[in-house]
Amino acid sequence: MKTTILTAALIVLMTAANAGTFTDTLNLKVSPEKTFQASVTKLDNNVIKFGVNNPNEEKVIIKIYNDDMVKVFHRTIKSKKQMNLGCDLSNLEAGTYTCIVNRNGKEEVRKQITRK
Repeated sequence: MKTTILTAALIVLMTAANAGTFTDTLNLKVSPEKTFQASVTKLDNNVIKFGVNNPNEEKVIIKIYNDDMVKVFHRTIKSKKQMNLGCDLSNLEAGTYTCIVNRNGKEEVRKQITRK
């Protein structure tokens, strides 16, 4: 009986000692999660370009305000795909405009653009 207990204890001890020496041969690569990205760019021809990557069907709101914080542009988008949207400011007065991109009620991007 003592021999059986001693043998079992040695087997458990050897198993535990060897358990840490095995290398992980299973190499799982988890692709990085695609994250939401938004950008605001002023092009040379008085056009503001909004870019939205990985919207994942979330509610994205694009707004432009003038110097007096009066909204001059508003667009709500819900899409799975990447999106680029141009907004022509040619018909608006010269001044500074604030461009805002909100996602699910949270402000993601705020950029001021000056139209001469």
